[in-house]
Amino acid sequence: MNVVTACRSCNHRKGNRTPEQAGMPLLYAPYVPSLWEDFILRNRRILADQMEFLMAHLPRHSRLHA
Repeated sequence: MNVVTACRSCNHRKGNRTPEQAGMPLLYAPYVPSLWEDFILRNRRILADQMEFLMAHLPRHSRLHA
């Protein structure tokens, strides 16, 4: 429930500080992904027709909409 991800260099720069202490504000507010967003985010081998199906079920407010 309390996870923030960053690339390796940003994570190294942040070190053992909060993003606020490091002067690195979050780009997006954390949120719990929907079931469909979770499928997309976890799987790197989604076929085109599968992706079309998953994208059709994303919530309107999803950050994954292209």
